[in-house]
Amino acid sequence: MATAYLNYLFFTRNDGVGIIYDWFKDALIQKVGYVKVWAEEDNEDAEQNYEGQTQEQIVLLMQEGWQLKDDPKVDEQGGLSFTVRKESRDIAIKVAACAPHEMRVDANARWGDEPAMIGQVYRRRKYELQEEGIDLSDIGSAGNNMRWDTETLALLGPDGEDDVVGVPHESHELYNCAEVYIRLDADGDGIAEWLCCHMVE
Repeated sequence: MATAYLNYLFFTRNDGVGIIYDWFKDALIQKVGYVKVWAEEDNEDAEQNYEGQTQEQIVLLMQEGWQLKDDPKVDEQGGLSFTVRKESRDIAIKVAACAPHEMRVDANARWGDEPAMIGQVYRRRKYELQEEGIDLSDIGSAGNNMRWDTETLALLGPDGEDDVVGVPHESHELYNCAEVYIRLDADGDGIAEWLCCHMVE
């Protein structure tokens, strides 16, 4: 059952075939291939409409975690019509292939040993970071030290007939980001734990 569930998570809930394709292609062409697996909270609001119900059925629904959206209305037969909603929070397992040029691995790592640090550097648009709840007010303007390389050109696209690259709106400015996993003794107990650090510039 565990194997079947993992296959479901990988091939159904994620694009397993595409991930394997990208992973193996990177390994064959660039000698290394990386896949990232993480868990994130997935919020989903559900609504259901009921007609001709009783007060007892409303109580049962509320015991199951549903909440009334509006006050119930009484129909001609004396039944209750109402709408209930519930916010479900599930943990979603995500899998994605990472481009080798985005990965950073501890230079002291050796084959067969676990590296003390591994990270991914990438670029995100301003509105994408703000949607994730990241405060950019103290970071300043994006792109101050940014090179117009092929990755940036692909993200932004050409602007105008002269192919002058620029952002269509301030919210599309690109920021340099890094997600780094590093072993550090943060609490001073003499044991190094894995910590995740996010950096934006």
